[in-house]
Amino acid sequence: MQLILLKSRRLLLLIMLAAVSGRLLAQTYVGNVEFTSQSALNSWESQWKTVTGNIYITSLASDVVTSLAPLQNITSVGGAIIIAENHSLISLNGLGGLQTAGMLEISFNGALNNLGALSALTTVTGTVNIVGNESLTSLTGLATSLTIGGDLTIRNNPILSTCNAPAICNYQHGHPAGTYLNVSGNAGMCFNEAMLYSACNGPLPVVLTEFDAIGEGSSVRLSWATTGETNASHFDIERSSDGRAWQKAGVLQARGESLQKETYSFSDNYPFTGENLYRLRMADRDATYSYSRIRSVYVREAPVPAYPNPFSESLFLSPNQAGLPGVVELTDIRGKVVYQAQGQLPVSITTSQWRSGTYLLKLTDKEGISRQLRVVKAE
Repeated sequence: MQLILLKSRRLLLLIMLAAVSGRLLAQTYVGNVEFTSQSALNSWESQWKTVTGNIYITSLASDVVTSLAPLQNITSVGGAIIIAENHSLISLNGLGGLQTAGMLEISFNGALNNLGALSALTTVTGTVNIVGNESLTSLTGLATSLTIGGDLTIRNNPILSTCNAPAICNYQHGHPAGTYLNVSGNAGMCFNEAMLYSACNGPLPVVLTEFDAIGEGSSVRLSWATTGETNASHFDIERSSDGRAWQKAGVLQARGESLQKETYSFSDNYPFTGENLYRLRMADRDATYSYSRIRSVYVREAPVPAYPNPFSESLFLSPNQAGLPGVVELTDIRGKVVYQAQGQLPVSITTSQWRSGTYLLKLTDKEGISRQLRVVKAE
């Protein structure tokens, strides 16, 4: 009798679990959804709470999108939600239940004036783009707890003057490694990244008035000027080939406290071959920082820190490196260190006894900035 009761309970539990799973599946729309008219939106079934793919909302027909109310039950979008070119859409009301999304783009919606309907959105795992919305004035409607896992772009919204929503300031204070913040072409305290910094943190430690980058043969010379420095610490000169992955090319100490014009210059002797993007990371003594605008320089043929490559009997360090203080290290393809020297960098390294193959050369200067190059020992 007890065995029969136990089996009955298990069967009842399985039936209950199946019922719950069925309800969850019935609430999930699998795939992408595209709405190009209000009629298409009005036909959306309210049972769907989760969309596994992307949602596209764009007015391509005469029946333009004016309301997102039919989407009011959606809480999660696994892919991107893209709201673009809806010139009669005044608000995002209808997305008040949205909590998570894989990516968010709000672009070229001419009548949209606020994002207050997104107050429940707490997680965007990828990028957020807010671009070209002619009537948008403020981002303060975004959820305070919103976290953004990818890049954040706020650009060319002509009357957007208030960007210092807590979520935006939190991103400005510290966004994930490998991501970038792009703020430009807006209005007021949202005009660019420097103005956003001031809106989020108070006055900038550095008022940057000039920043130029000019190619000089195989090197790049950067120069900049400030007209005010308060509690300023230093400038990190950062270089990138794609605008996403940045590396430190050098460091210069700031004057610290100054009300007059101060000028600075730095030469990057090891740029990339091709396009080089440069920016300044202007750091305060209390560890806050802001970025300058980006400058671009094309280098036809960049120098290498060592030659020849491939090498045989010896590997020579370039004249720009040999004799300077630093550390040189070479490792084989297994990561084993085969050569290391610290102090004054040598002119050449004897390699006649090394096995043929690929090695990783790492040079670190006295500022702690490293450069790497793959070199090959010929057979």
